[in-house]
Amino acid sequence: MFGMYIHIPYCTRKCYYCDFNSYALKGSLKEYLEALKREIYLYGQFGFRELSSIYFGGGTPSLCSPEEIREVLEKVRELFFVPDDVEITLEANPEGLSLERLSGYRDVGINRLSIGLQATDEEILKSLGRPHSLEDFSLAYQWANQAGFENINVDLIFALPNQSFIQWQESLKYVAELAPTHVSLYNLEIHPDTLFHKWFNQGKLRAKEDEEELEQYVWAIEYLQGKGYQHYEVSNFALLGRQAKHNLVYWHNQHYFGLGAGASGFISGERTLNVRNPEEYITLLQQNILPYAERFEVTKEIEMSETMFMGLRLLEGVSLEMFQKRFGISPYSIWGQEIEDLVAKGYLETSNTHLRLSRKGLPLANQVFMAFV
Repeated sequence: MFGMYIHIPYCTRKCYYCDFNSYALKGSLKEYLEALKREIYLYGQFGFRELSSIYFGGGTPSLCSPEEIREVLEKVRELFFVPDDVEITLEANPEGLSLERLSGYRDVGINRLSIGLQATDEEILKSLGRPHSLEDFSLAYQWANQAGFENINVDLIFALPNQSFIQWQESLKYVAELAPTHVSLYNLEIHPDTLFHKWFNQGKLRAKEDEEELEQYVWAIEYLQGKGYQHYEVSNFALLGRQAKHNLVYWHNQHYFGLGAGASGFISGERTLNVRNPEEYITLLQQNILPYAERFEVTKEIEMSETMFMGLRLLEGVSLEMFQKRFGISPYSIWGQEIEDLVAKGYLETSNTHLRLSRKGLPLANQVFMAFV
């Protein structure tokens, strides 16, 4: 089975910290969505594949009307096998949502929402360039429940420059009281080509110290676990049985189609990356050309490496049996010394069945992953 990621690269405006492939929307989405349906058609010619999940990401996919989402999903169902119980996620920002709009998404087949809150303090939201208020989020969340959504993720960002530890606690407590089925917590990273990066270089913005970031992260883990959430991936927490099926496709290094401007995919032993510019994307698809910017073969060595460091993002870790069955070799035969060193430092734990990050290694995950790259 394959996952399917569908990228909508437009927002009402660009947030100050965001380095995703997104642009302020000017005008209609019509041409872009026509190109997207053409890309779905071209991939459909690869054969009638079964999908395990569909994920509309962005950008802000909730800029698409329910009718526009319906047309995209109809094209997918026409060319792929979509089981009745498949997880179909729509990322949404609180602004612009209404009970009618959310009911429309539910009616056309969206069964999971991922809502970007990021913070609860109004001044912090303004400092991030977020175009919504806490009240906008509160209403959107109520309407999502009324519309029948039983599976909702809420995103928060921690280690923000002007966010105190108490403000971080208040944000997380607010979300936990709502009891969404899933919570995603991301530490702020200051990326090039963002306003935050420009302000950081000008000395107008101070990044959190590592110790402050770690304090917020560790507290959040303990707090959410106390509220009944399973910490199942470095940045993700879920109530029982509500892990994000689509994201598990990535973390288990399984195959998925990446559709839309700037989207990446992993199909038939190849990694693909689409052109980022939406106009170029549209032009190529008007000529019936798949809009690749890059495509390269994933060798067995690369796939083994990716399977290790992506699998270690999961708190259960990498299944030794799965790895042996998939590649015909044990991880210890490839990275025996690296694993031994990381275990000795207390960053990795081993068992008869799995290799996983330790509690000590969790905040240092990116350093641990480098041993397998």
